[in-house]
Amino acid sequence: MLAGALPARRRMFADAGVGELRRAAASQLVLDDRHIVVSAEWVASRDGAAPLALKSTFLLRREDGQLRIVVYLNHNDLHAVLADPTAATGS
Repeated sequence: MLAGALPARRRMFADAGVGELRRAAASQLVLDDRHIVVSAEWVASRDGAAPLALKSTFLLRREDGQLRIVVYLNHNDLHAVLADPTAATGS
């Protein structure tokens, strides 16, 4: 499902003048032999505004030798952040 949503999200960011997202930081916490929590911070330039900073957290599960995203949590309201050029600028 997440992969299917990415093209629409990419268009939404482009329409708001947001450049390519780059990972600024990441950390992981191994919960057990199957589960890992990954926290990530992202940054992107945007036209005529301060850089955009976003945070997200993933709960990953190891199944059949592969990691799968079980939970994806944005720490920001993306629609509000994209509508307000002063939002999510590193706070």
